[in-house]
Amino acid sequence: GGLEKWKTSFVGDTIRSESNKQKVREQIIGMYRAIKKDDLAAEYQMSLGAATNNAEDYIKAGQLYTSVGKGDDAANAFNKALTINPSSVNAMIGLADLMMKDDKKANDVMQMIDKASLTAKTQDEKESVGNGYARLGLAYTAQKNFSKAMDPLNSALKFLTTKSRYYCTVNLLLASAHVQLKQTDKAREPLRKALEVCPDNKDAKELQKYLDSLKPSTTTNGKKGK
Repeated sequence: GGLEKWKTSFVGDTIRSESNKQKVREQIIGMYRAIKKDDLAAEYQMSLGAATNNAEDYIKAGQLYTSVGKGDDAANAFNKALTINPSSVNAMIGLADLMMKDDKKANDVMQMIDKASLTAKTQDEKESVGNGYARLGLAYTAQKNFSKAMDPLNSALKFLTTKSRYYCTVNLLLASAHVQLKQTDKAREPLRKALEVCPDNKDAKELQKYLDSLKPSTTTNGKKGK
């Protein structure tokens, strides 16, 4: 079957040039959704025998394990990547995503992403950090812990651009969190940014209607809020 075909490729992988090895592995990653993903993740890990000093290979293995719910194997792969390259942003973000599934490790998640942010230099690395913060903010929002969501959401916007996958979502979540915390005036700017990049977003338009229906807020000294 299809899996046997790729097993054969793995056997030959040990005698291929590095460029050909990479090509085979990329083909495997592209195929993993079409066959048994858990088996494929294990087979990918086995293929790393001839490339133990390649952090990126372990990161890809960790991502495959994460996609099939094998958290311990994924963590091992990401940690091996960090042993080779302690500054690997993607390995740290991979570990942060795994820890995010445990509510007791929420503080550790933020610290791990913060650590990754210090070594992010390329735009792809900054995007990865921004996405990590965004997912943490989304997790807090899902728990209705809006005050906790603020820090990672604001941090995400320091790394994301208007073309980023989560840019609209982060701004919309930030606006919604401000509304939930009765900080409606602070909700207007992130909502404006969200509507700039996703003007047809139903939730954003509904939130805009709600804000437009409100009277200007006043502070305790009677002055109108901005």
